[in-house]
Amino acid sequence: MIELTAIHYIYLIFIILILIAMIKKLDCSLICIVGVVLIALISTKSIPASLISIFNSFIYSITELLPTILIISIIAGLSKALSYTGISKVMIEPFSKFMKNDFIAFWGIGIIMMIISYFFWPSPAVALVGAVLVPVAIKSGLPAIGAAIAMNLFGHGIALSTDFVIQAAPKLTADAAGIPVSEVVKASVPLIIIMGIVTTVTAFIMLKKDMKNGTLENLTYTEYSEEVESTDESLLSKGWKSFFAILIPLLFAIDV
Repeated sequence: MIELTAIHYIYLIFIILILIAMIKKLDCSLICIVGVVLIALISTKSIPASLISIFNSFIYSITELLPTILIISIIAGLSKALSYTGISKVMIEPFSKFMKNDFIAFWGIGIIMMIISYFFWPSPAVALVGAVLVPVAIKSGLPAIGAAIAMNLFGHGIALSTDFVIQAAPKLTADAAGIPVSEVVKASVPLIIIMGIVTTVTAFIMLKKDMKNGTLENLTYTEYSEEVESTDESLLSKGWKSFFAILIPLLFAIDV
């Protein structure tokens, strides 16, 4: 029979504190450090050993997470380069022609956001998708909040929770559980299908209800404005942009 000790309860308390800090969008680094010290102090009953555990935990986390950190850095740098050269705009622009009404705009911008997020993660994808497709979605009758909901659910929700292409998120779970990444990805498929269908369909129904009741006041295209990152589209010709717009997703797909 497993016996719960003081260490288990302290660990649980600090997990709850970390979750509360994340919900309130506060930095949880200090909470983690204090938690490590307290657990080490109870375990070793030595103040010097508990202080040393802080540095040992940093070294261990770097050892375990360094490959993931490098992947994140490379992907973030790549997304910046694509935005600056205008390649990202070439990637997304063709899809804007299909947005004729709010229904197509919601599901279209969501699915495109999900696909782009699989390759570049949601945060960079917001800049790539938002600058090009949100104005088009607003012109088609979709409220700005509707575009934001679609981008968030499909990007930070479905794409980030599965991360099938870059596989940084499932790698963290796999390393913690001591199992292959492929097992985590396979196990997440039924969960993400159910979660994705329920959240996106429910959100769209509630959005349409608010639009019908007049709760949401849509902006016109001319009223919409968004700061876009600086670009220098003269660096590459249109042909090279089209070439890289096809090549980069293709290379990602081959790698997967």
